[in-house]
Amino acid sequence: MLLEKKDWINITDKLPKSEQYVLLACDAGKAYGNYRYICIGFYAKRYSVYPPPYTDFGIEYFEETDDYYLLEGWYETIKNCDDYSCLYINDVVTHWMPLPELPEQKDE
Repeated sequence: MLLEKKDWINITDKLPKSEQYVLLACDAGKAYGNYRYICIGFYAKRYSVYPPPYTDFGIEYFEETDDYYLLEGWYETIKNCDDYSCLYINDVVTHWMPLPELPEQKDE
């Protein structure tokens, strides 16, 4: 599946469901030579996502539930790391799209 411009959703038009894994288009800004990149990540709505284990960053205490949550914002997922499963994105997320279907795996 090729990624086409029409498949991208501007974040000003619509946000994904909280904690739904999606492709993100990010802009690192002029400090990095107008560098843009794509990553897998999710949006965390305020007071909706519990922090993953070993998280000591980007958390907020909510007195009403006496619990901690991720700060509202965008997070990049990290699948092959023992220390973190996601990191807060400091760059500007401009667009998102649902993840494409995985190819079928043939048994050999």
